[in-house]
Amino acid sequence: MQTLSDMQRNRAFVRYLKNIAFVCALVFYEIYTMTNQLLPPLIGLFFAYLIVLQYEKDESHKDFPINWYVCIGFLLICEQTHNFRLFSIGISFVIFYYFIFDYLLENIKFRNILLIVTVISGYILALGISNLLSYIMQIPYLPLGEEYALYMLVESLLATICLKGRIL
Repeated sequence: MQTLSDMQRNRAFVRYLKNIAFVCALVFYEIYTMTNQLLPPLIGLFFAYLIVLQYEKDESHKDFPINWYVCIGFLLICEQTHNFRLFSIGISFVIFYYFIFDYLLENIKFRNILLIVTVISGYILALGISNLLSYIMQIPYLPLGEEYALYMLVESLLATICLKGRIL
């Protein structure tokens, strides 16, 4: 007969395996988006999720959850697989969170619009920072094509579904 602690350890192990499977699925999805241009790379969605996690951490004064580190790792993979310059998403996160987010949080009362603005800002800022770094290094830059508009639209919809109610 299993004791309560054995059952709790089994549940923790199953949750651990589910998390590993989810991370592996995200990495394989990201690799697949390199070959299929119609699938969004989820940069804006994870950028918004990173903003939400940072906001929740600042409000609760607790340590970062493991999701924070997974999100950062995923965005680094996205950055490299989609030809963004290294740390362009990180720089855009710092600019957005510390200079723009508080203003938007005070002035936008409809939180779904705030999530949509966050997703769009994630793409626009990351593309702008990446192109600025490309200009400084005198290498070709990333063009802003119509596929980014499609990505922003799909990921805005996903953000309003997945992150609804996270920013109060």
